Amino acid sequence: MRIVFVTTELGAGGAERVVLELVRQFKRRGHELAVISLAEPPANSMIPSALKKAGAEIRYAGVVKRNPFTILRLIPLLKEFQPAIVHSHLMHS
Repeated sequence: MRIVFVTTELGAGGAERVVLELVRQFKRRGHELAVISLAEPPANSMIPSALKKAGAEIRYAGVVKRNPFTILRLIPLLKEFQPAIVHSHLMHS
């Protein structure tokens, strides 16, 4: 099954670690996984490289919090991956 995790950012916080653990567990079960971060890549976080190592594709939507229309940047990313499930984390995602 194709699963996308959408999260606000990929910093070193608790929600990001939950996404990483979910990716690891779902990958062991044979699922195809992608993670979409609404924010741009973080400067000093190990989460993106750990997600790639765990087998997830990573995309950055470049959503700007002050402009609600930038959320539309998710549409082509979701169409590209064609997930069966979209699982979001944190308030903004």
